[in-house]
Amino acid sequence: SLRQDFNDRFEDEMTWRAGGGYAFENIGGRVRASVGTGVKNPTLTELFGFFPAFFAGNPALTPEKSLGYNIGYEQTWLDDALNFSIDYFHSDLENEIFTDFGVFPATAKNRTTDSTRQGVEVQARWTLSEQFSAQGSMTFLDADENGVKEIRRPDFLGSATFTWKPLDVLSFTASVDHTGSQLDSDFSTFPSTARELDAYTLVGLNAAYDVNEIITLTLRGDNLLDEKYQEVLGYASQGRGIYAGLRARFD
Repeated sequence: SLRQDFNDRFEDEMTWRAGGGYAFENIGGRVRASVGTGVKNPTLTELFGFFPAFFAGNPALTPEKSLGYNIGYEQTWLDDALNFSIDYFHSDLENEIFTDFGVFPATAKNRTTDSTRQGVEVQARWTLSEQFSAQGSMTFLDADENGVKEIRRPDFLGSATFTWKPLDVLSFTASVDHTGSQLDSDFSTFPSTARELDAYTLVGLNAAYDVNEIITLTLRGDNLLDEKYQEVLGYASQGRGIYAGLRARFD
């Protein structure tokens, strides 16, 4: 695929993506790979700032550009009842736009060094029967800029989902999501410093009951263990929540 962008302020850019795969039908396997580029222009705020003037725009900013690729392998067994895949990914970002809080007013700048993100993602899916299925994934990430770890990029992410359908009209789904520790900027100091956010695990449960072909009753529980966690330093996240609902379908 190709995409052409025409700009008045910046150079015109063409981005592209190519991918391919090859199936080993006799063993139920498939190898795949893709490579592509991307461009992100500065925002109006990054270019021109805002009022009050605690942040000054930088009209000299240039667009961010990236080149990334991935290669993976997928394997199925038992007539596709069991599926496993593993992928390696890598992406290089140049001209990364960041906010420099070491000056006043703060301003946006382009980094002069590349930012690199690479890692491995593993996924699995198992359909044990018509009543029970499970799936899970793990991501191991290494993200740094000039040898310094990037903020808000956890080294590990993991999730698992279990679905039980005892009746055709009734289903239960339990989920577990884990986010590893990560760094974030602490703006209580000047200039800001990096601070580690603790890892956390969220547990959820969903239930659905089909009253008839049109009406479905739903019940959802989020963060059932009432985990205290932060995705952004200094901002509280949602605690335990229970939601009941009704869904209607009309063909």
